[in-house]
Order: sequence, then C-alpha cells, then structure tokens
Amino acid sequence: MTTHSEAHIIFYSFICFIIGVGLFFSRSMDKDVNQYFWAGLSKGGGMIVFSIFLLTLFNAMIIALPSLSLQSSNIVSVITVSIAIVIPFFFAKKIMTFIGNFLEISTRTTTVLLNILGLIFLCSVQLIVLVQITDFVIVQFFGSTQYSILVVMIVAAGIYTIAGGLNAVLYSNIVVGSFSLIGIVLIFFNTIFLKAPLFFSFSNTLQFGTEIFRASGITEPNLLTAAIGIMLIMFWMIWMGIGEAYGKVSIATRNTFQRKLFGVGSILFVIISGILFLSTVTIEAVPDPLMNTNTFMNYFIAVSFIGGLMGIFAMTFQMSGSIVAVRLYPYFKTKVEEEEQILVARLSTVFVVLLAIIYISVAKVSGYRTFIWYINFVAFFFTPIITSLLSTIVVKKGAAVGFMFGIVTGETYAVITLIGQQFEIHTSLFQSSSAYAFAVEIAAVTLFAGIVSAKASEMVVVQKMLSRMRISRSTTL
Repeated sequence: MTTHSEAHIIFYSFICFIIGVGLFFSRSMDKDVNQYFWAGLSKGGGMIVFSIFLLTLFNAMIIALPSLSLQSSNIVSVITVSIAIVIPFFFAKKIMTFIGNFLEISTRTTTVLLNILGLIFLCSVQLIVLVQITDFVIVQFFGSTQYSILVVMIVAAGIYTIAGGLNAVLYSNIVVGSFSLIGIVLIFFNTIFLKAPLFFSFSNTLQFGTEIFRASGITEPNLLTAAIGIMLIMFWMIWMGIGEAYGKVSIATRNTFQRKLFGVGSILFVIISGILFLSTVTIEAVPDPLMNTNTFMNYFIAVSFIGGLMGIFAMTFQMSGSIVAVRLYPYFKTKVEEEEQILVARLSTVFVVLLAIIYISVAKVSGYRTFIWYINFVAFFFTPIITSLLSTIVVKKGAAVGFMFGIVTGETYAVITLIGQQFEIHTSLFQSSSAYAFAVEIAAVTLFAGIVSAKASEMVVVQKMLSRMRISRSTTL
C-alpha cells in the first residue's frame, strides 16, 4: 500500500493533462453536429479504428479468461483464442457488408429496439465492469480503493466527452492509447528480461481471473466451441464501434476502414497472444506493494492503465449519448435542431457519468460476478443480431424477412436459455453451461430460423398470404 502524496499528484496531474487535450479539441462544438457526433468524418477512419483498438483490448481480456481457465498451460489454446478474438478484423469487409445490410433492411422500429438493447448494455454491464476493472488496477497499485481518484477520472472523462463529443474522445484516445501501448511493452520487457517485481503482472491477473470463472462454473473445456463463441462476440463489439460512422462516410473512407482494421487486427493478435502466452508460461509471486510502488516503471504502468481506462470510459459515455441523441430522440420527435441534438447528447452523457459514480458502490457489493453478467449479456442477446445479419449474406432473396424472423426467434430462445442457465435447469446442446456454448447454440437456432423464413417468404403461397394481409390492413385503415 502506498500513501505517498506524490502518487496522487502524478495521477491527478495526468488526469488534468488528458482533460486539457480533450478540451483543446472541443472548441466550436456547440453547433457542429458533424464534428460532435462523427468527428467531421475527415480522419480517414484511423482515429476511430485506434479507439476500437483500446476497446477491443479491454474486451479481449475479459472474454478470453473463461476459455483459458481450463487450458491455462496449452499454447495451442492461446493461439486459437487470440485468432478468434482478432479474426473479425481480418474480415472487415464482411462487417461492412453486415452494417450495409442492416441499414438497408431494418425497419425503424427494429433499429430503435436494437439501439435500446445496446444502450442498456453500455449503461449497465459494460459500465459496471469498467468501474470494477479500474478499481482493481487502483487497488493493485495503492493496496486499497481510492475513491477520490476513481471519481475524478470518471468525471474527467465525462467533462471532455460532454464538451467535445467524438472529436475530443478520439484525439484524447490517441494520447491515452499510446501510453497504454508503452505500458504493455514495458510489462513485456520486464517479464522477459528485467524480471523486476511490479505491482501488476499478466500471470497473476490471469490466475486471479480464472479462479473467478472456475468458481462460477461457466468455463468452456471445448476449445472449438470457445473459439466460435468468442468470434461471434467480437464481431458484435467491432460492429457496435463503427456502425454509426459507417453509415455517414464516403465509399473511400469505408475502404480505408477495412485496411486499417486489418492492420490493427494484426497488431492486436501480437499483443493479445503475447499477453496470454506470458500469462500461461510464467507464474510470479505477488510483489509487496510497500516495497515496489516507488519506481518509475510502476508509476508509468499505473498511469498508462488509468489513461487507457479513461479512454474507454469516454467512449462508453460518447456512444451512450450518441445513441440517445442520434438514434432514439429523432424517433420521438420528427424535427430536431442541431443545437437541440447536441444538448440531448450532453444531458444523456451527464446522466451516464452519474451512473458510473453510483456503480462504484454497486461494483463493490456485487463483486466480480459483474464479469459473468458482462459475458452472458453479450453472448446471449447480441449473438442473434450478428447471426441474423449473417443470414442476409447467405440468403439474398427474402433477406429482410429472414433478418426479422431470425432476430425474434434468436432473442426469444436466448431469454429461455438464459433463464435455464441461471436456474441450472438447462445446459446447452454441447453439454456445457458456458456462455460460449450457448452463443453457438443460439447462433445455430437464429441462422436456421432466418434462412428458413427467408426461403419460405419467396414461396407463392406465402406471397399470396402476405399480399392478402396487406390488402386487409389497408382496408381496415
């Protein structure tokens, strides 16, 4: 544990520096919706992709733990899991096709419902887990929770997000993301060469995480099942990160997105596989915080992690505000002024920031069960969306019907299976109670329902029935 005032000075100074960067790029944001919500769409996709890099690294560490907890010494599982995490980056063109199909065939009501589901995810499980992980890093460094630092960094991320929107978030994430990368490289270098005791190590963190998932009983012994489940989850994570921007940019920028996503995927594969490999082949004793928190390396790593988490907080705040102001608010009010839209986003962001502060106590009470909630939410409720979009690539004719029917069937099945899992009255068809196994099962049901309904919609009999229903409805009206 450290009580040194210089530690707090360093942390607060860094947080103020990040606020300054964000506010510097928040100028003239009061009336420019294009800049506030989409960063002017003039960045060639690179800054957005870099922010997705931060969010993917955060998600990857959570998602990978249950799959490795029964295979912690198997190098094959490390490589397989790493590939499953980054493979959506290598098929970026397919993600773009998913988004394009979604924008074309989804109805207004469907879009609103899916956005509400995404908003619930961002403002509940993701925000709680983010608070939980930030507190974990702070406790590792100081030896106890530092509520003041936790609250200040949440408020700081909210300040520049509210002021500058996506433009401020992206520029700030360049700074905090660079710090995070350097911090990870320092841990790599220390683990391989210096072997100095640090407050944080990959192996101890993995060991701590696997104990949580082993105790919960949701580990997945089948590597192939885990890999497919992880891939489905990561497709959603990337789609959520670039979905709004994709619909607003030019074809040239979309092509740039694809190339840069491929490049980031390659870098992520090296980093994630390196982290998992070093975590599984080295077992380090927990260092004594009283002896080891005064070194430059410890300070830099702690600050870099806090900065990276601030960047993810800011992304979560910005995405939540954008969903409310850009996707939901216009649904209830037909004519929306630009200044009004920005105001709605800022008020929504203020609400989410306050939620994050409240979640500090919630995270303490709930403990590390929040990680289980996080993985289950994504695996159960977002898998039908991704799989339904996949059906639009497999089946061209009747894609809209297949998409709608697939989502309805998949989400219904997801609710039933989640209840069965929680009350231990149902395991997946793979004889497993892991979120990965259920994700694969839900995907299979959704895909089958989507393809069958799409094919059926093209039958003459069904076409006549649909035609009669339309005529009957128009007569009634």
